[in-house]
Amino acid sequence: MSRVAIRNWQIRWPWLLVGLVFLAGLFILRFLPAGQTRFAVDEAHHSGWALLIAHGDPFMRTIAADKPPQLYYLVAASFKLFGDSEVAARLPNTILGVLLLLPLWGLARRLYPAQPGVALLTCGLFAFSPLAQIYAPTVFTDPLMAFWLVVCAWLVTARRWFWAGIALGLAICGKQQALFFLPFPVFLAGLALLWDSSFKLKILFRKLLRVVSQVVAGTALPVLVVFLFDKWRGQTSSLAYGAALNGDKLGLAAPTAWVSRLGNWWERVLQYFFIPNPFGLLLLALLVIYSGWVIRQLIQARFYLPIKLRKQDPAEGFGRLTDLALIAGIIVVLAWHTAMTFPVWDRYLLPMVPFAALLVARALVWVAGLLLPRFKRFNLKLAGIALVTFALIVVPLAQAESDQLPLGGDYLAFSGRGPGAHHAYDGIEQLATFFKNNAPPGSVVFHEEMDWHFSYYLFGLPIQIPSNHSQPLDPAVVAKAANGPTPAYVVFADWQKASYERLSKGLAVSHLWLEEAYDVYPGNGERLSFAVYRVTSI
Repeated sequence: MSRVAIRNWQIRWPWLLVGLVFLAGLFILRFLPAGQTRFAVDEAHHSGWALLIAHGDPFMRTIAADKPPQLYYLVAASFKLFGDSEVAARLPNTILGVLLLLPLWGLARRLYPAQPGVALLTCGLFAFSPLAQIYAPTVFTDPLMAFWLVVCAWLVTARRWFWAGIALGLAICGKQQALFFLPFPVFLAGLALLWDSSFKLKILFRKLLRVVSQVVAGTALPVLVVFLFDKWRGQTSSLAYGAALNGDKLGLAAPTAWVSRLGNWWERVLQYFFIPNPFGLLLLALLVIYSGWVIRQLIQARFYLPIKLRKQDPAEGFGRLTDLALIAGIIVVLAWHTAMTFPVWDRYLLPMVPFAALLVARALVWVAGLLLPRFKRFNLKLAGIALVTFALIVVPLAQAESDQLPLGGDYLAFSGRGPGAHHAYDGIEQLATFFKNNAPPGSVVFHEEMDWHFSYYLFGLPIQIPSNHSQPLDPAVVAKAANGPTPAYVVFADWQKASYERLSKGLAVSHLWLEEAYDVYPGNGERLSFAVYRVTSI
């Protein structure tokens, strides 16, 4: 190694150490809530399949999955390494939520090479994003998809077209909805092609064909692997099955609802990207003003500005076009999430957070340049703006850490009603312990809407759990099981009081009643979360 290289390493290794310490601290921050709450519905569903992979069906021959198996195998591997627990299930996404900063840093440095402050601010904004914090320690597929989309964008800017295709394929094989975020890597790829080319159509067309063929080949590889795996295991393609399920529910929303839907996206999701209201409105205003300034500059120069800057200041010219690509990507993604009948669920926009962080960081750097023009120390001005910004994020980040924000799969599943906000399934592990210790083999356990939770929490118990995803219990079916050779139990959650009363009346006709067998009072014991009843004769 040369003296110059040694000298550069000596200069840089402290910053490398700082970066490693920051990543370690972020991992701790992300991982602390991993065992605080019970699984949301989809988390239990995914974890139940991962248990089946880890303990009995490693090739998913009995699983008709509606999403590609990438996350399930990661969680199953975590179960094998660290034991079967909620914490182990949430570990893979937690790690990916931290590692995402590495390609995000690389992406920011390639897009804005003359402004290292943009990379620092971008990584800081994503690291402390309340929405990113909420979904890092979960078993949803969205964090996995977001990770691969950022890797894809980074590889696009590095002109590694085949590997960018691989990353895009892995994003699609994480969750099919990655296709709805294609504007970000596609616009950045278009920008890179135009910037590298001589603007001669023949040369540009040849290069475009070469790039597209490499990206398509890379994307096809993981998609083909998943397709062949599904065919080999004798199940419907997870990619096609999930697309069909979601496609049936997806259509064009009524135009009269677009404004209200956009308002709902802001109120329920977008404001929690970084700083919630009321300061979130100021950040939104800054983004709108900066975006307007970027577009106005280009229009005034009749879009020749980047070409002029390409010769005079290449980094700034590329930066202006990058801003435009990010603005266009955000507008397109928001437009079809508003105009189409996507449910207004916070995790559906999670992959947009890192790209929005890039634009916010760029806007903050722009403000630093305008602020106090006579004060020449730009880095100090930027540091002051960054300090104020992160000071405003600290409180919502702490609230996200302790589940005090109206975010998360468990909150949305119950529309924020009562204890259903973040603690709907508290105590379900006690329920599992009860059945493990008290239910004879072959016992029948009835429920409403608990299929996916029982697939995880009651996994491996020698009991029968009739599937019932959403239908009211049929008293005749319950009565027939009660007259069988093994006990019949019914489980109701605290939000299912009406179901309890309806079944009680139906069983009374058959001279049966619901005898209380076990009550679950989680936490401080102030509320009943679950009740177990044994069906007995009057």
